[in-house]
Amino acid sequence: MFRIDVDKNPRVKQKLQALLGSKFDLGNLAVFEARANDSLPITGAGGFLKESRMTKEYLAQMADNVAGGQYVPIIENHDQHGSLPIGRIFDAGVFENSDTSDEHDLHILFYVEADSKTATNIDAAIQVELSTGTTPKSAKCSSCGFDFLLNDDNRRRLYAGKNYTPLCSEGHQWGVGGNHLKLADLGKWKETSVV
Repeated sequence: MFRIDVDKNPRVKQKLQALLGSKFDLGNLAVFEARANDSLPITGAGGFLKESRMTKEYLAQMADNVAGGQYVPIIENHDQHGSLPIGRIFDAGVFENSDTSDEHDLHILFYVEADSKTATNIDAAIQVELSTGTTPKSAKCSSCGFDFLLNDDNRRRLYAGKNYTPLCSEGHQWGVGGNHLKLADLGKWKETSVV
């Protein structure tokens, strides 16, 4: 994550003024750019999301939601009910991964209050990661495309996460032989957390 000087970036300034109004004092905000997600295996999550991959289309849907005006709050540690949001995502885009052209990254622009502890922690590299809270509409087998979320029984077992290893109708087992779940259709982007 890195801070953006709004006065030196007219595009960012214009986007913020369109969202907040031209009379809003942008000096009250700390604006950051960050890579929020990518199409590499998800390693920090548990349950069926562990080792799953977001497709380029999934990432593009996330970016399109922000471009379409969806409110995506910045919160801390996925605490959706215990405290108020600390910021907001106001722009997003999908780019080719700098390490490999086969993978893609979702970059976001977000703001928090300029004098907040979060802004200070990001500037000091104390808080350096983001985690997004999304819900997929589909979770497909990487080998055959079987969608585990089309069947109510599989959906319940996937979300329960207990004693269930996804095994598709073709016999491909999640986590074996390179098989993984592909998140291809975004349901909802609920929040992004600074962690």
